[in-house]
Amino acid sequence: MSVIDGCFRARAADTGIALVTQDAGAERAWTWAELNRETAAWAARIAAATAGPGVALVEIDNGCRAVLRLLGALRTDAPVAVISRRAPHAESAGLCDALARGGHPVAIVADSGITRVEARSRSGRRRLPSESVLLGTGGSAGRPKIVVDSRMRTIGRRPRGARPSTSMNWRPGQRQLVVGALHHTAALTYFIEAVGDGNSVIVPRTFDPAVALGLIENWSVEWLQLTPYHMRLLADAARGRSAGLRSVRGMLHLSAACPVKVKLRWLDLVGETRVFEMYGATEPVGITLARGDEWRARRGTVGRGFFTQIRVMDEGGARLPRGQVGNVYMRSASAMAGCYLDPGHRLRVTPDGFASVGDRGRLDDDGYLYLEPRQASRIQVGGETVYADEVASVLGQHPQVEDAAVIGVPDERLGEAVIAVVAAPRARVSGPELRAFARDRLARHKVPRQVLITDVVPRSGTGKPDRERVTRLARQLQAAGNAPATDGCRASKTEEGM
Repeated sequence: MSVIDGCFRARAADTGIALVTQDAGAERAWTWAELNRETAAWAARIAAATAGPGVALVEIDNGCRAVLRLLGALRTDAPVAVISRRAPHAESAGLCDALARGGHPVAIVADSGITRVEARSRSGRRRLPSESVLLGTGGSAGRPKIVVDSRMRTIGRRPRGARPSTSMNWRPGQRQLVVGALHHTAALTYFIEAVGDGNSVIVPRTFDPAVALGLIENWSVEWLQLTPYHMRLLADAARGRSAGLRSVRGMLHLSAACPVKVKLRWLDLVGETRVFEMYGATEPVGITLARGDEWRARRGTVGRGFFTQIRVMDEGGARLPRGQVGNVYMRSASAMAGCYLDPGHRLRVTPDGFASVGDRGRLDDDGYLYLEPRQASRIQVGGETVYADEVASVLGQHPQVEDAAVIGVPDERLGEAVIAVVAAPRARVSGPELRAFARDRLARHKVPRQVLITDVVPRSGTGKPDRERVTRLARQLQAAGNAPATDGCRASKTEEGM
């Protein structure tokens, strides 16, 4: 019996509020008894469709029907892969194909019902852990990179003292707001833990700051997890209504660097001992935590390791002294070299078990970690992660594009915006044409705001895009508009907006 199924069975007669959904302004509250009956039916259908053993691929958003399907899948023992219901067909098909090629039957759970896709091969199939979650993290070679997480759904079996939530003013049975998309690691993690702990979970279909503030007030929400994007908009909505946040006992933020002004506003709004920051990754290498008062005393820190050891190392693998910037490596009970579905993807792992996802930072004398600006290949657009290499790979599939590089630039509204520089020296192709090409193959938030055309994409001696030179070139092309740019480059018309 899965952890989540056991939780539902234990509350099968409970008339307390388990879930509040909101679709198109219509709010519905589900008791545990009602939710148990509804999700049990989905669980039975999904369990039958994943016999083999297979993977449940659940297309979700934060709408009522999608949440019920997700809970049904989580009640089974089958591995569950999640993908946005709004993702382009090519993205969903790519994930399904990767699983089928790996020897796994797939049950696609969608609005239209459940469709089973048989495995293409059984030879060399890697057995996936029961109750695991499969999460896409982008890809640099035109195929998804899928993390296999075997801990998220089983957190209820871990001692409370070993759970990060325990250090963030979390308590079982609390009222909790979910505003992040449930196909994202952080939102899904705390949604699953909330269900296991018997919390009353409020899930609006879309994020509207005024609506979210109203839900916090009306339901006396005690705990929520936000991105800096959500934090800024919600703080703006709370101007003159800060009393509406008095019920909040804990607010966790992660996903991207939080602007200092936004962080300070939240420390003032709910109190510095109620604001928490976490650093981690979809890959289970370890985490850090920083409470608001710790951050105020060490402005810019992302905290110390939570059941996690941290090292900062140079490119040669030598450990660097405190204060020096290098590659961040972490070691925890969850760090696994084989966390990817495709064995061709690997973490950087030291012989003694420290792993890195490529971020850089430094440690102070007390062991607090400070990150350098997020690695350029990861771009945060309104709380959504965009992998530059994935976008560049898609643009490179266009027959008239010879090379492509993608960067993130600061954006006041979304945090960062995606800009692409492509080499098409002998072709007549425009930025809008390439944006349309990308739009058919990528999720909306991944489509470049601008595509700039040049003769050569600057690269380093190792063949990687030279991000600094690409950024300078992008500025030149933007300034030149349709006029010839310097260094023999030429600019295209650009298309604004997403």
